[in-house]
Amino acid sequence: MTMNADKLTRVTAVLAAVAVTAVAAMISYEHTVDVVTRHGAAGLTGHLYSVVIDGPIVVASMVIADSARRRIPAGALAWMMLAAGIVATITVNLLSGTEYGILGSIIAAWPAAAFAGTYELLMTLVRRTARREADPDKSRADLAVVPVETGTGEGRSLPVPEPLKPAVQDLQELLGRARLLDAEHRMAKDGKPISRENLRRGLRTSTERADRIIKIIRAEARQGAEVARETVPEPSLEGLAPAA
Repeated sequence: MTMNADKLTRVTAVLAAVAVTAVAAMISYEHTVDVVTRHGAAGLTGHLYSVVIDGPIVVASMVIADSARRRIPAGALAWMMLAAGIVATITVNLLSGTEYGILGSIIAAWPAAAFAGTYELLMTLVRRTARREADPDKSRADLAVVPVETGTGEGRSLPVPEPLKPAVQDLQELLGRARLLDAEHRMAKDGKPISRENLRRGLRTSTERADRIIKIIRAEARQGAEVARETVPEPSLEGLAPAA
């Protein structure tokens, strides 16, 4: 029920944002053409100027949204271009209404403000969705690192992270898949264990969860190696001494 309500909210917000953005962009386009034409940029140049002014807002917002999906910083340039685009489009729209006084300038500038603001709200929704997809367990469950005792034979033990609170994916299944991926990687790479990033991509899970899972399977690998060393007898040299 909650999932359906969340989906309905997102769909409604997206439809409303698209409608407002489209209308505001059309009005802003007409204002921009009017201003640049009156200042010498006539013909095709005047009509294309709106792309140069509003385009950076769209491009910068998409870069920021993509960075959110990849969980990396967007960079100062993206934020600077976003701010510059917003200031530029509001300024041009303000100029289109100066002949009607202060109130006319405010009215003329509102479509640009509505375009920039609504589009950024839409991108905020996209960025939040991207973060949830990149880290699906962040808001619902986590793997807690808790020391537990895992027997390794002869009463010895080794602390490893304990998985707690499994979310949508069954944790045991996730660990099973992680062990299989690690085994396949070791076979293909001459015994080299799988990296955290390869494991994260293979499991399609968050970086934090992959980091904790890889600690579990590496601890298990160390335990297995210790057990093997304890159970395999030392080779006997008896009978190999040279005859007197």
